[in-house]
Amino acid sequence: MRITASSTATLSLMVTACFAVNIKQCPIGVQEYTADHVITCEDIDSNERVKWVRSKDGTDADAGLCNPLPDTCLSKLPSFMSLTRPSHGVSHMTMKNVTRSLYGGSTVTCRTFRQSTATGSASCKLDVTTSNLGIYVTDGADVAHCMVEPTRSGDKWVVSGSCSIRKTYSSMNRYKCQLLQQLQNSPETSVVETQYTPTLDNGSPPYASGSCSFTAPLPTTMGTYTYTAVVHPGAKRVSAGQIHVALPAKPPTISCQSTGGDFVEEDAYLDCTCEASDVGQPGGRLYAYRDDTLLASGTQGGSSLDLPRQTVSRDDAGTVFRCVLLVDWAPPGLQEQSASYTVSVAYGPETVNVTDPGVFDVHPSQAETMNLTCVASDASPGVNFTWTGPCAGQNQPKCTFAPKISDNGKEVACIATNLVTGEARLASVLLDLNYPPLSPPVITGVDKNAMYPGESALMTCSVPSSIPPVESVTFACLDQDEEVEGQSSTVNVTLHARNQGDKCTCTARWKHPEWYTMSSEVTLKVYGESC
Repeated sequence: MRITASSTATLSLMVTACFAVNIKQCPIGVQEYTADHVITCEDIDSNERVKWVRSKDGTDADAGLCNPLPDTCLSKLPSFMSLTRPSHGVSHMTMKNVTRSLYGGSTVTCRTFRQSTATGSASCKLDVTTSNLGIYVTDGADVAHCMVEPTRSGDKWVVSGSCSIRKTYSSMNRYKCQLLQQLQNSPETSVVETQYTPTLDNGSPPYASGSCSFTAPLPTTMGTYTYTAVVHPGAKRVSAGQIHVALPAKPPTISCQSTGGDFVEEDAYLDCTCEASDVGQPGGRLYAYRDDTLLASGTQGGSSLDLPRQTVSRDDAGTVFRCVLLVDWAPPGLQEQSASYTVSVAYGPETVNVTDPGVFDVHPSQAETMNLTCVASDASPGVNFTWTGPCAGQNQPKCTFAPKISDNGKEVACIATNLVTGEARLASVLLDLNYPPLSPPVITGVDKNAMYPGESALMTCSVPSSIPPVESVTFACLDQDEEVEGQSSTVNVTLHARNQGDKCTCTARWKHPEWYTMSSEVTLKVYGESC
């Protein structure tokens, strides 16, 4: 019957009859030059003999025999090992000095016999493909240093690192590295284990040297991670350093320089720079966009990125330049932080026009107000207005003033000046004013001295100039009272003594009759009739 059990290493136990022996303390790895390393065979029947066999390189060597108590044990390899049987059920084999030449790759077997009949056999196997005890001789690793760092692997972030091993040895080529990770005060965890293949030297005995490399996923929980490498053989713990995992504390900024300050003059250059005071750990990457078009990308962990120089036209108004800091190892929703700059373009004005009421009537004695409006087209961000002439001092699009008759024909100009560029356009109008006569009509042709009866008096009434001229003149004198179109009227009357003291009156009608109500009159002087 065959029974298989397992302990620290894989054990194969050969048993006959109804008894089974077992190997204890089979070395998975024994440091070279270890003294008095003990292997124990147990569960032995008190009437059984125990035979120890050492096998190496395909050759079995009889190591000795332990008879039932009270008899003693006999070692046939006393220089290398000793045998004891401290109790009926237990036998020890003690390896006096573990060296690779004696035990590297060897097998130790414990066999039991009752008289000449084999009753059991036990071994601990290092190599699962065999049924014998493999002695694993090691020389613990002498590690120069270990290190870790965050790196990209394809489109993923990883923790990569390595250990430089100066001197080590394993007779069964069991070389491996284990990476342990600890987040601040959290428990230490193993994140990766990897095999490595060192290079044997030509020494006697030979030693190996080389390096082991490892790659593990980058953690995304924020904090400081401490890494320790465990190098086998020998389970040598070596500090591999720390990695800080942190999101950027603040978003990036974008600054744009132009000749117009906050506004960019049309056809001017625009230079923009993305900057990040904190790019996170591991560092993110800056990207620059014009609207949705990628313009430039920075280096991993870089804190500054210059955008290509832009020549700006008015059609670029509203264009958004965006600076994005991408931390692609972060959890979804936390990977991007950004800042933007919206282009405002300064241009114009293209045209300027002044609108006026056209012909404007001015009342000599009343304050009539006149409005002029200045309109500038295609101007950004806006314009300042400056007026000349009667509107001087008014800096609004609308000029309101009370024109005087003397202002007729004067030029009024509006100058529209861009608030940013200083570019200016001018438009002007000539004032076209209407006003009534400023003085009463004038009557001429009357002799200041008295006239004789029968004389004829040729009198003319003339109205002072106005714009437009008066429409008609009415000169009422004696029996004549006729409205005449034009600016004057003439009457010819024959005087009689009875006309002494009569009055002749002259009036005129302007376009607004109520605006001109002045009149003139003369008193006729006629001598009395002669006897």
